[in-house]
Amino acid sequence: MDKTKKIIILTGLILVSAVLILPQHAFAGGVTASCSVSQSPVQVGQSVTFTATAGGGAETYTYSWASACIGNTQSCTVTFDTPGIRSATVSVVSGTSSASASCSVTVVAAPIICSTNSQCGTDANIGLPFCQSGNVYQNRKAYTCNNPGTITSYCSDSTASQLQTTCTGNQICTAGACVNQTIICGSNTQCGTSGLIGSPYCLGNNVYQNYKTYTCNNAATFNSYCSDSTASQLQTTCTGAQVCTAGACTNQTINCSTNSQCGTSGVVGSPYCQGGNVYNNYKTFTCNNAGTVTSYCSDSTAGQLQTTCTANQICSIGAYL
Repeated sequence: MDKTKKIIILTGLILVSAVLILPQHAFAGGVTASCSVSQSPVQVGQSVTFTATAGGGAETYTYSWASACIGNTQSCTVTFDTPGIRSATVSVVSGTSSASASCSVTVVAAPIICSTNSQCGTDANIGLPFCQSGNVYQNRKAYTCNNPGTITSYCSDSTASQLQTTCTGNQICTAGACVNQTIICGSNTQCGTSGLIGSPYCLGNNVYQNYKTYTCNNAATFNSYCSDSTASQLQTTCTGAQVCTAGACTNQTINCSTNSQCGTSGVVGSPYCQGGNVYNNYKTFTCNNAGTVTSYCSDSTAGQLQTTCTANQICSIGAYL
């Protein structure tokens, strides 16, 4: 385009001509504007962006939004609280040229996800029962409607263990169930009758016999149980004149209390010569362990000097001559 313009000015009788140089954008094409939305329709509470597109002009632009969106940048973002058709208008200025454009978005009501917990799901036990703290529990899944009846409503769920059965005092929880426990015993007699067993026997010269004792441990509880023990028990103490034999005290005869009860000590047999003198055998009776059950008699014989022969004598056939 020719950047000069001839201007003729008539002033009185004088004709003046001149060339005026104008800025380039003064004769450029006018600015153009258009408008678009990021999406349509949108839900209430959901943001939407209006965007202006400019062209022509001096290629530098200013923007001004009005109506449904207020702003002064190329894009304008807004959120609507109610349904309807919303229109925004943008004015674009470039140098001395301006243009405007409008665009619309349809706003629809946001869906209400839930109004009650049951709309989210049915609460129910899940998985198998299990034992916890001696009782039966099971996991239970619960559904919840948050912010019910509003456009911000949403569903959630949670799982927690829940008591199903409380086991009684005589029950235990096993594999997710209460199992009755048998009380084995409530007293010692329910385990057996304590008493002597086997035959008597000798121990330390007295009569003993084994005694079996039955015991109820943790009596009258579900963890009760029976046990027994055997120990030797003294039955008879043998006296000093008795001895224990084959499991019984047996009276013992005291064979002697004095030597004379065994016999009369004295000379026996005929005299005889020994060492030139007259000797005779002498028998001695002895009571050993006198006065006890282990007493017994014994005797011994030894030669005893009877006569000592003088110097003018000799011993001959048990006599001196």
